[in-house]
Amino acid sequence: MSTKYLIKAIQLCCLLFISCRCFASADLEIWPVTVSWSTQTTIPTVWLRNVGKDSVSLQVRILKWQQQNNQNIYSDQNTIYSLPTFVNLGPGQELPFRIYGENTNGRNEDAYRIVIDQLPQLNLKPLKLNDSAVDIRMQYVLPFFVYQKGINKNDLPNIDGFPGEKHHIQWSVKGGNLQIQNFSKTHLKIISVALRCGAEICFKKNIPVTYVLSGANVTLPLSVPGPTQKKVTGLIINPAQSGEESFRKE
Repeated sequence: MSTKYLIKAIQLCCLLFISCRCFASADLEIWPVTVSWSTQTTIPTVWLRNVGKDSVSLQVRILKWQQQNNQNIYSDQNTIYSLPTFVNLGPGQELPFRIYGENTNGRNEDAYRIVIDQLPQLNLKPLKLNDSAVDIRMQYVLPFFVYQKGINKNDLPNIDGFPGEKHHIQWSVKGGNLQIQNFSKTHLKIISVALRCGAEICFKKNIPVTYVLSGANVTLPLSVPGPTQKKVTGLIINPAQSGEESFRKE
């Protein structure tokens, strides 16, 4: 499948993400769900476990990840790769794959997506009259961040995937939406948003896990009521949770 046609499939799969350390479907468990790598950490390892009753074959790819015009853009690259690339798991079996490459010079973060495709199984049995000919296969997508050699170790993400950096952003609430431009060296991971009107919280909403990459501009559809957005004086990202950050209206 070409990268061009892969984008929509990835975007649909991303809707399944939740904030946890393990991602599971009916037949496959994957952990961790957020992967990072720096010169101060060991080679990243991702584990796969087949919890189904049938064998499953998987292909692992790593795509470059950028954000432009409020869209996720994925492209092929040859800097980072996984071993093995193809995995076959029997029922109850678990295996790791590891990610290799080079950390580039600099003080920023490079973003990638790990794409795990379930491959079709060869079935030599003839179809019965009532059998369905539809073969549904899953695709799993994980964020993967590589940190350049000069980055401050205090900016690296913790076990929950939230970078330690105090982010520098510009934000506004327009048309019920939250617009965020990230000027920081690392991504901004968002699982909930609160708006402050003076001393009070006037709006709060949990959202699917959303990433605003370094240098990117992303709009979050929050449906903030018109009267509320006129009174907003502050923004809280991930209130009362790991990764909480507060920003005043400029």
